[in-house]
Amino acid sequence: MNQLSQSINKLCGFRHIQASGVSVPLINAGPCAIFANQFYRLWDLRFSNKIKIAVVITKQPIETNHVLIKLPNSDLFDGGNGVHDLNIYKGNSVELVVMEKYDLEVLDKYAWGLIRTYPNIINDFSISKISALIARYLDDIYRA
Repeated sequence: MNQLSQSINKLCGFRHIQASGVSVPLINAGPCAIFANQFYRLWDLRFSNKIKIAVVITKQPIETNHVLIKLPNSDLFDGGNGVHDLNIYKGNSVELVVMEKYDLEVLDKYAWGLIRTYPNIINDFSISKISALIARYLDDIYRA
């Protein structure tokens, strides 16, 4: 799964935040919900062990910060950071909300709209390229 994140980051790139000196994966800076939705749909076609979509919400001000996947083993996964522990989202300033049942309308609300462009973040963002990468990696896992 982390190899998929590396491929996504190679395709989409990083954004350097001058104030902190940190580079963040561009897939996590906007189209994370599109990635999570495609990953969810493609996973669901291949595997019986279900995954869930999760949303990181900042408490003050209340807003969606990030959309990602909760894996069957309860680890989290996103396109930029790969597999990581859910404990990194435990704290006073954020809340992790897990969609117990997939709901495209709710996801669209959390994502501020799934159908939109990201010209300031990823000039060459292509859901078809992202979907092809996800499918290739999930097919490898499925065959293993």
